[in-house]
Amino acid sequence: MALDQIKQLLAKGSVKQLMAGVDTSLRLIDEIKPVLKKSESNADVSKWMSDLNKLQKQTIPKQTVVGVFGNTGAGKSSLINAVLGEDSLVPTSGMRACTAVVTELSWDENEDPRRKYIAEVQFITADDWAAELRVIIDDVPLAGVQAETFLPSSDPEVAAAMAKISAVYPDLDHNVLKQGAGAIDQLVGYPSVKELLGVTNHLYADSAQALHAQLNPFIDSRQNGKSTSSMSTWPLIKVVRIFTRSPVLENGLVLVDLPGLQDSNAARCAVAENYKEKCSGYWIVAPITRGVDDKSAQALMGESFKRQLQMDGGISNVTIIYTKTDDITVTEIAKDLNGDWKQEVDAIYTRTEKVERLIQEKINDIAQLKTDIDVAELARAQKGKLIQETTRRIHGVRVSPRKRRLSDGAIPEAKRKSPAIDADIKPSPDVGVKSSSPTPVSDPEAIDADGASSQRAIELVIETLQQDSDKLKETCDDKKKRHATSDKERKELKTELNNLRTRLKKTCIQFRNNFSRTTARQQFVRGIKELDDEVAQEQDEDNFDPSQDQRDYGELARQLQVFCLSSRAYLKLSGKLKQDEVVSGFENLDDTEVPLLQQRARELADGIRASACRTFLNDMAQILRSLQLRIATNGDPLKLAANQKRKENRVLTKNLDALTEELAKAESELFASLKQSENYVLGNLKFGCGSCQKEAENIVSGWFRPHKEGGYSFGVFRAACKNGGVNTKSGVDLNSELIKPVRVNTARCWEEVFTKNIFEALEDFGRKSSKTLEDFRKNMEDRDLLNQTAVSVTAFSELVKGYEQTLQDITNIKNMVTEEQRTAYRLIQPAIARIMAPLYPDCSKEQGNGTFKRIKARVLQHVAAHSNMYTTAIKDVETRIKSMLENLKTSQSKRNKRILDDIKGRYSELVKAKKISKSLNTTLGHLRELLDGADALYANILVANGDKAGGADCADKQHDAGNADRSKDVPMSDVKEDDEEDSD
Repeated sequence: MALDQIKQLLAKGSVKQLMAGVDTSLRLIDEIKPVLKKSESNADVSKWMSDLNKLQKQTIPKQTVVGVFGNTGAGKSSLINAVLGEDSLVPTSGMRACTAVVTELSWDENEDPRRKYIAEVQFITADDWAAELRVIIDDVPLAGVQAETFLPSSDPEVAAAMAKISAVYPDLDHNVLKQGAGAIDQLVGYPSVKELLGVTNHLYADSAQALHAQLNPFIDSRQNGKSTSSMSTWPLIKVVRIFTRSPVLENGLVLVDLPGLQDSNAARCAVAENYKEKCSGYWIVAPITRGVDDKSAQALMGESFKRQLQMDGGISNVTIIYTKTDDITVTEIAKDLNGDWKQEVDAIYTRTEKVERLIQEKINDIAQLKTDIDVAELARAQKGKLIQETTRRIHGVRVSPRKRRLSDGAIPEAKRKSPAIDADIKPSPDVGVKSSSPTPVSDPEAIDADGASSQRAIELVIETLQQDSDKLKETCDDKKKRHATSDKERKELKTELNNLRTRLKKTCIQFRNNFSRTTARQQFVRGIKELDDEVAQEQDEDNFDPSQDQRDYGELARQLQVFCLSSRAYLKLSGKLKQDEVVSGFENLDDTEVPLLQQRARELADGIRASACRTFLNDMAQILRSLQLRIATNGDPLKLAANQKRKENRVLTKNLDALTEELAKAESELFASLKQSENYVLGNLKFGCGSCQKEAENIVSGWFRPHKEGGYSFGVFRAACKNGGVNTKSGVDLNSELIKPVRVNTARCWEEVFTKNIFEALEDFGRKSSKTLEDFRKNMEDRDLLNQTAVSVTAFSELVKGYEQTLQDITNIKNMVTEEQRTAYRLIQPAIARIMAPLYPDCSKEQGNGTFKRIKARVLQHVAAHSNMYTTAIKDVETRIKSMLENLKTSQSKRNKRILDDIKGRYSELVKAKKISKSLNTTLGHLRELLDGADALYANILVANGDKAGGADCADKQHDAGNADRSKDVPMSDVKEDDEEDSD
């Protein structure tokens, strides 16, 4: 009944195995609970039932959300497609970024091959659309409504509003808009619109291309000014969810494309904000071609974004991704090379020039050889013709078969010249062949037809001609061999040249990648340092020293992950994009860096899930150990005489008292530290708000400065007032600006408390309390009398060891604190927005001469009248933080008490060896049967995944041992009747 396999699983199990262990545990709980329920009136059984019920509710994170941020043209869609291993899955749109929707991509649990790809298109509600229509109608002045359609406007606000109206209502009568707000009900009630609002459409496909084709009608948008009779639905979409069986998503990773940085739709903005709050990772995407020079990646992380990351404790979770590394001009990059990079490229250039020269030489040689071959073959053909003519004119002379073969055209005609051969190349001098005869006969007419010449002379002439032809053949054969050799060498040189060019481009790509990585880290750290310095200066201007670092920026730079990748090269090398040309500069998939990004993404999700699984399995193991110890105590009770029992009880009481005292001391220190953190952060929050009111007045005054001094134009400001203080098209959020003083004044303290102080206090408590338990366990293990029953003492030691681990595990607590503090801090801006809400409609309605001046006066008056707005705004935050820390203390106290009570109870049973009721005896007997095979279930998980050799045998042996143990019954002398049941 040992629990060796669950310990092995906890120590070495992969994420997949750990998840399987959780599933196995849940099934085991379902089997244990009915057995325990029969004796639930017993205090121990009741506690076990409570622990099991609590464990069943303990959830394992199914998803790890990674937000993908980037502007239009950054290559986000291609990046996500590459990470998923698809060439066209993520929907894209022809409109600007402001029309894009939040797109979530997660694992598809469905195994139906016909539904390998699933999408959900969720539309906004009628109320959401009505609210946006109010803003849109305000943005479309009557001057923008022409006879039959909406014409393009130079005002971006008007243009965007008209684009949405014309997309959803292509045949809309322009007179409807003249009704103003009265047109909203009519527009919302359009049958084609009404049937979509609040609805979620489900799409299914067996391929990415098929799903993309189904999605396009929903998200595709027309360019401004183009009219069509069909309705476009993209302005009505709230979020698109895509489910696919991409391996990178299998472990719970969820990629969320968050393009709505400039979206006027409140529902979509709320969705985006909700995702941001849940993010465990942030991918900042920018093209490498401008990512470093114009700091586009850093620009995406504006001050507000970085402040929020700081408050959320998410600075270390940022990943910068530079895309389009295949887009490179080698000549430009080569000019910037230095050091070893320059030496390597210079060597490549030198070799390239030499290879190019050798190739040209080979081309010239081949051309000359081809010409020589043609000339030699032509000469040989002429020799053959001469032999033929000579023999034909000599009557009565029989031509030998060999000669006839030559004279019958055995010599081939000259072949067509190679395109690489220059037409004016002259034959080499060695092509001409001198006659072997001292007086060669070249004219057949010179031969005496009447037989004046002897037959021997005629044969000599023919023999001479034949020798000349043979030499010409040897010359041709030799030059053909040289031609083949030269051509082979030319091809080899050409291959080397291509490799050199690839190596050159690859080197330049890698140089730019390394340069971009270094620069990105420097820029990122510089941005964080600027935030830290601003906070430090605000908090203590007199003692602020910019040369003093507020944190370890070197470590922060080293931790920042920066990827420079080519989605196109990855997809091409993966066998996708079949119609595209080969992307040079990348020899294998690893060169694209996409596999490395996939690995890091999986590791992030695996780490979060594995940590939660281990917490769950450790708690499960503790329950099993507690049950195991109770069974072992009854099955192998400690036999002590009365005086020995009294002595051991005294020792036990002494050690338990010491344990209780030390744990209480550690708990008190923890609670004092938590209280100190609470006072620190809330005190800082209140103090920070004290100076915020004056800052708010300065901020508001800044809104009305001239545009060149950082103020807003009337149109931009009025558009913000129409939308509750937010003008996303222009990147204006008045409410966010108003809470900047709070962020500046509290950021350092908030981050320190919720990412460091609280966790350090919990870790310190875990170490101290774990050491206290360890000392107690060792003291009890040294008791000779207790070692008379090795099974019980071993089981008890394992139980305490498990609790030592439990006390050091703060995974769930950290997750709770992080989630709660993120939620708490986000309560400030909505509170400020509520205070400012009555002001905005009044400002948007101002008209006539002096409008902007009156708006300014109204805003300043409103802010002055609400001098306590920051104090009011942080009340909900204070309540949330106090509640969170109180819940933390309560949960810690309950956990500590539960552990202490279990240790006391189990050890008391071991020493006292009390009799148990008949019903509890029956329950424990059934539990023994159930638990004897429990560890084998966990062994099977390791075996099924090939974790260790011989695992199956081990599992079988454990199973057999379990069967053997079942024959051990609890001694009847230790069993009481039901009416004598011990209430302890």
